[in-house]
Amino acid sequence: MESEFEEVSNGISDLILSFGEIRKEDVAQAGGKGANLGEMTHFHLAVPDGFVVTSSAYRLFLQRNGLDTFVQEKLKEAGTEEAALVRCAEELRERILAGKLPEETVEEVRKAYTSMGTQPRVAVRSSATAEDLADASFAGQQETYLNVRGEESVLAHILRCYASLWGNRAVIYRQNHGYDQTQVALAVVIQQMVESETAGVMFTADPVTGARDRIRINASYGLGESVVSGRVTADSWLCSRDGAVVQLQQGSKKTQILYSEDGGTVETQVPDADRNRPCLSEEMVAALCSEGLRVEEFYGMPMDIEWAIRDGRIYILQARAITTLREDAQEDPDEEARIAKYMEKCHISGMQRSNMMFMLEKIPYAYYPLDYELIEIIDDQKSVIFSEAGVLMDGHPQVDDDGVCTLPPNGMKVGKRIVRLPAMLKELSNLPHCEEILREGMPGMEEELQQYIDAEYASMDLTTCGEYLEKMRDYLRRLTYFRFKYALFPSALAGKKLTGTAHKADKRLNSYDLYRDLDNETSLMSRDLESLAAAFRRDPAVREAIADGVSYAQLREACPQTSAQLDDFLAAHGY
Repeated sequence: MESEFEEVSNGISDLILSFGEIRKEDVAQAGGKGANLGEMTHFHLAVPDGFVVTSSAYRLFLQRNGLDTFVQEKLKEAGTEEAALVRCAEELRERILAGKLPEETVEEVRKAYTSMGTQPRVAVRSSATAEDLADASFAGQQETYLNVRGEESVLAHILRCYASLWGNRAVIYRQNHGYDQTQVALAVVIQQMVESETAGVMFTADPVTGARDRIRINASYGLGESVVSGRVTADSWLCSRDGAVVQLQQGSKKTQILYSEDGGTVETQVPDADRNRPCLSEEMVAALCSEGLRVEEFYGMPMDIEWAIRDGRIYILQARAITTLREDAQEDPDEEARIAKYMEKCHISGMQRSNMMFMLEKIPYAYYPLDYELIEIIDDQKSVIFSEAGVLMDGHPQVDDDGVCTLPPNGMKVGKRIVRLPAMLKELSNLPHCEEILREGMPGMEEELQQYIDAEYASMDLTTCGEYLEKMRDYLRRLTYFRFKYALFPSALAGKKLTGTAHKADKRLNSYDLYRDLDNETSLMSRDLESLAAAFRRDPAVREAIADGVSYAQLREACPQTSAQLDDFLAAHGY
């Protein structure tokens, strides 16, 4: 099969492009970030200088290192099985990091880098050539490196960006969305860094309410990475389009990210005096709003803008369209009316409603990014097991244009492995067989978990913490697959049979009624919780307080008669 890898540039000049040479149409060569920066540079917005190592350079690197055919062979060998794809990705990353950039690429990078000054500090950013497509978002799946200095370091970090194209998450994402893995490519943006005093993000329409007549600014001290990554609680301004402050919510701003003398960045504490005041003056907020409207006017649409301020000058680091605004958003929408309108148009299937009730009981608060990623890992394992038996399904939560998260509809497709379904059902219906596998495997899983519990995270550097996080993500993937396949799926199959048996005696019974007299922790806690609820239900004051939605602490204060019962329950069953 002929590959796009063979269609490499005919000339060295195509390997490196300055921002001034790039326009928005050049995504295939410069990637999404590079094309955007080139377009803004062309229209004289305040963009720090830089250049792009193009996707042609990436493909040339693969060819010279014999990786073009290697990629195809390994991907073909891995097929669609997630575990095999992860192993394939890990091997590809190792090969890329051990590879050597072509001499012509090295020469062009050195020339472009030295033209920016003497040992300038630069950001080395991955720029995916399929970034931010209408039906998928690849943003954030490849790496960015800050405060890179020196020619050799820049060259080494280009290889790291190449390797990040084959990160586990990125490979699985492309597989799940039907993209041809053999055709992906990566450009790398090299951009002069701004040693900012304050930095953050700005939205030229309010992403929370959808109001087009409002601008929202989030800011903190140091480099913008602390705000973009969510590592600090930033100051947040809501402004009118003339720059007047409508609302200020001051964040804690406990830490800031600064340049490290050894390269990279370091996280430091923000002095109390700075934490206790807004990090921007009202004049600078107004200037940011004005600059944001210039960017919006240039693009002709509401924009999500990363910015930095140094010595009173505003720099635009990146800009992209806000993709989550509703088309029908009104100015200053009434919140209750908006929710009511959403509920009218919301059609959730019975299966979705059942699954969402289960999820909300387990996690009754908004997901943080890491929560969401771990939930995706868990959901993926169900899909992997189903796919082994030819049933293809998507278990990933969906976020609509209102920012509301729901589980996907119960849509399934049948694949060629469907012939394996009867054998899998037979295996998982064999409860003694599944119990034996669990008894053999779970002790090892528990021992590994204890290692992660006992680890001294406070004394680790950031790199080691990251390595532990990767290990835990892999552990969660293996543990979830193991428990779904040999504990939860067999339990569900057995539960259906038991419910059918219980229905023969009384239609009001189900399988859970058969478990209530067992002495395991779940049954004991359920019975005690049922008793607690019955006692509270008999007390009108307690019943009214709970119906009003009081918190646990408020319930104890308003109804002190509950304290002894609550304490007994917590003493028996934890927190």
